[in-house]
Amino acid sequence: MQILAQEKKKGKQSKEERAKEIALELMDLQLKFKGKTFKEAFADYNGDEMDDPTDYHRWLDLEEELAEIMKLSGGANDAK
Repeated sequence: MQILAQEKKKGKQSKEERAKEIALELMDLQLKFKGKTFKEAFADYNGDEMDDPTDYHRWLDLEEELAEIMKLSGGANDAK
């Protein structure tokens, strides 16, 4: 149910609002894992090897979504 609410919220947000929200979520993950990039944070892990790969996949999904927003907005694609 939470996923449906998030999807509905995303549909009402502008690209700029969603990009800002993603940036904040990525910053939270960076602080949690003490890594500036996905590769730094998960250098020793593979998503299949983790007990709880939620954050691993969440980070990947957020970076992909931000890259897509940047592409659609005509911006640089350097989110990864």
